[in-house]
Amino acid sequence: MINIELTNLEGKWVSRNIQVYKYFDDTELTIEIDNQSIEVTKKEKGKEPVIFASGLIKLKHLENDAFILEISELSTHNIIQICCKMFIAREKSSFIAKIEPYQERYFERI
Repeated sequence: MINIELTNLEGKWVSRNIQVYKYFDDTELTIEIDNQSIEVTKKEKGKEPVIFASGLIKLKHLENDAFILEISELSTHNIIQICCKMFIAREKSSFIAKIEPYQERYFERI
């Protein structure tokens, strides 16, 4: 078990297809965390990337190594929650995240 802090999550994360988390919707999600801000983009095959959410970030810890990335959007003042679990710290760190309306995705640091 690792005590996850925002510093553990800083950087760029890209959704990857792996055995259990494999989707055929041709959508790549990217999460970029820098200091206290976050930007989530989606890229559909044959289209330009689109910013899905952007704003200030808070990290909330849950039980069983789960955590929530809470985004406070600056432009709309909406709060978006990304439920995450299974953070693995290694050379290619990874975690699982559920970004609505998409199913759970495997994210790997690039």
